[in-house]
Amino acid sequence: MFDAREVDALLQVARDASVAADFEGRFAAITSALRAVVPSAAVSAIVVDPLLRQGGGRAFFRDLEPADVEAYPRHYLPFDPCPKVAAARPGRPLTLSDLLPAQRFGADPYTGDLLGRLGLRHVLGLVVRVPGGGWLSFALHRERGGCDFAHRERAALELVAPDLARAAFGSLLREALAGRARAVGAEGAAGRGVVIFDAGGEVVDVDAGGLALARALPGFPSDALLEVVRRLAAPGVEVGRAAELDLPHAGGQVVRARSTLLERAPAPRVLTVLARGTPLAPIDALARRAGLSPREAAAAALAARGLSNREIARRLGISPATVNVHLGRVLRKAGLPGRLALARLLAGG
Repeated sequence: MFDAREVDALLQVARDASVAADFEGRFAAITSALRAVVPSAAVSAIVVDPLLRQGGGRAFFRDLEPADVEAYPRHYLPFDPCPKVAAARPGRPLTLSDLLPAQRFGADPYTGDLLGRLGLRHVLGLVVRVPGGGWLSFALHRERGGCDFAHRERAALELVAPDLARAAFGSLLREALAGRARAVGAEGAAGRGVVIFDAGGEVVDVDAGGLALARALPGFPSDALLEVVRRLAAPGVEVGRAAELDLPHAGGQVVRARSTLLERAPAPRVLTVLARGTPLAPIDALARRAGLSPREAAAAALAARGLSNREIARRLGISPATVNVHLGRVLRKAGLPGRLALARLLAGG
């Protein structure tokens, strides 16, 4: 359905969903890439912000005047049939012509006043759920005299719907982290904080300390943490059940994440307490970085102390040949030339 250039554009949308730090920057990049597949279209994106708890939303509009942007939710939204219908089928694009016969176009304030004054005739939009409880309304507009949106353009918008939701949530979370981390006081300085997840692993609340720690954790929340959260939120788990996990932190430290099933009704909530730990031991840091198995790490630690393969084998209860295999894998995974380099690394030299 899509040629190579259009496939590249769709892949660029997915990449741009995570690049810029702020909401406007991400959607500006996304819409620039999307126009290669859906040309000659103005763009708008509105999201209700589930993280900042401001009772309002965030908006990005390209090619529309600020006054028209402000007027839409106040005067025209009740007459726009697209958002309400699209919310009942999240992630599925629809056009204004799907809902409004041509003979009725211009008979209401939305199509007659706003779209008429702006010279717009065709609208393609969707509503998609944003992690954390918000909704993103994303729309493309085309002028009178232009053709309505085609099936392939609908398909393109549906393909990038998850990227749009990810762009909205990721940018808002980063903004919240940056804004609230600046206000972190003793709680954040003490290296402790709280994050609350729902059953799907989406963040529903976070305190200042949790924001500060999450900001320093690469890829927060990690797949390992999400697996713990979802396991605790699974049916049949008793309230109060807990699990702990160490997360790598910048500077060779770890953050201990203790997750507890906080409540089950009206919906499962998992409370995760983040607490900054002590620096990792050199062998633990190497094991995390190089992906060593427990046996490989144990053999490496003993070899770095100068023990022979026979002595290591006796300590670990395995054969010298197996020790040799373990150490070979350690050196290969860590990119080290030999035991001397391993000993120097673990000694900090």
